[in-house]
Amino acid sequence: ASVGLNGKNISIPFSIPDGQKLVINTAPTAQTAELGSTNKITSLGSAAFTPLPANVTSNLTLTATGTGTIEVSFTPLYYRAW
Repeated sequence: ASVGLNGKNISIPFSIPDGQKLVINTAPTAQTAELGSTNKITSLGSAAFTPLPANVTSNLTLTATGTGTIEVSFTPLYYRAW
């Protein structure tokens, strides 16, 4: 599998067993790649996660081999009161 934003892709160099999911958190203060109860972030190498710019259309790329699914969610790093 690989994931990327605006042409900067990160390959997932390990398989994800049936019935499990890989959850990647790209927050600058807490980068993790949780597979079950194991943090596999070091397996991704020196991945430099691309920030998602505000008010700009970005191209997200997701590829996978197999029968699994990929789900993406976005949580803003800050909220405004207005």
